[in-house]
Amino acid sequence: MNLPVPLEFDFTKKLDGRNLVENEFTFVLKKDGVAIQTAKNSAPDATTGIAKIAFKPLEFTKANAGNTFTYTVEEVAGTDATVSYDNMVATIKVEVKHDGTTKATVVNMLQDAPDKEFNNTVKPPEEPKFNPEKYVVDKEKLISQATSSLMMTKNWQTSTQIQMRTHMRMMHQTMNQKT
Repeated sequence: MNLPVPLEFDFTKKLDGRNLVENEFTFVLKKDGVAIQTAKNSAPDATTGIAKIAFKPLEFTKANAGNTFTYTVEEVAGTDATVSYDNMVATIKVEVKHDGTTKATVVNMLQDAPDKEFNNTVKPPEEPKFNPEKYVVDKEKLISQATSSLMMTKNWQTSTQIQMRTHMRMMHQTMNQKT
């Protein structure tokens, strides 16, 4: 009989700085450097705030006997600039054998990851600092600018009035000449 032997990995996720949300972070399981599964974190435990990372169990059969496989688990870095993502790569080595006496497939974990918790930290963005000195108005400078603006406006108005009067005189003269 050739029944598959399941193997599960036990990893967790912790977030410092704010509450962890279910399915917020993504993790990849690789076999000999090739991605074979992805998983997201579960809802965090209400007491500890730690979430589980559950990959589908791996299955080994007699066909895998005589092989050693290297698996790695790592977090896929997200795009949130306020989060520092864990760059840990957890390595697990598995040896698969076939026991001729019991006619069973045996899976031995040759190397288990010493650290199984992915830890991230949230750093809230810095709040802009209010600089009141930047907004202090120099009274003399303000008066000077206002006076200058008024003078320019008055000059424009005077110039416009002169142009209008000249135009009106020319029209009046043209009308008088035609009659």
